[in-house]
Amino acid sequence: MRKAVFFTLLMFILALLSCDNFFGKSWGSHRSYDPAKINVTGANVDEWIRASFGNPVLAKAVSQAILKKLPKITNPVEKAKLLEAGLRLAVDSSGLGESILTAGTKSLKDLDFDDVDENTIKELLEDILKDFESKGGPKSADIIGAMVSGFIATSGDYPIFDGYPDNFQAGDVAEAILVLALAQMSDADDFDINDWESISDLNPGLSTDGTHIFVDDLDDANLVALAAYLNLIIDNPDKYNDNPLTEAIGNASFFN
Repeated sequence: MRKAVFFTLLMFILALLSCDNFFGKSWGSHRSYDPAKINVTGANVDEWIRASFGNPVLAKAVSQAILKKLPKITNPVEKAKLLEAGLRLAVDSSGLGESILTAGTKSLKDLDFDDVDENTIKELLEDILKDFESKGGPKSADIIGAMVSGFIATSGDYPIFDGYPDNFQAGDVAEAILVLALAQMSDADDFDINDWESISDLNPGLSTDGTHIFVDDLDDANLVALAAYLNLIIDNPDKYNDNPLTEAIGNASFFN
């Protein structure tokens, strides 16, 4: 039953993302960029976002520039704006949407959601992972983990966002979770989607008490970020149940 829930959810997410702005991007050849030479501020970050559209290499460089600058910012409004923009750009630079488009278009066509084939989904996920890896998706996950680490409290029982979560958009949260989860799958050489029954199967360092997500190694920024994002959805149902992606993630048995 858990596998059926996951397979149906994955296809639901893929179908919704197929209409997202991910697919307005072009993955052609791009020049290289030095994040140290990118001056991004709260005043000009929207211009950088526009310039990065269709240019994932620039998106990654700008997100790296924001990552370096965030600790130096004292103005809370500017910090919140740059954090939101940096996370959005890191997700965009991951190749997630293009990977789904490349691997999933054929599978999504004429899909019968009432009769999901596990082998088809397994092959689709493997193709997505290969494309995600080739486009540097795991590095984008590292940027996300590092960027939110200063905004997560780990002194309690489980990781939670401590400040600025009200600025997060539900769609951005869902996409960040997907990037972080795919990076964990990519990092596990023996990951088998057919054996995914609980959160610990994604990574042994993750666990749950049936409600919240816990992390064994609090020095693992990516795991802490993934747990904090999931706990954010769990603890704020009124906000995240209004979005079909975050509602589906929050209710998914494979994250419990």
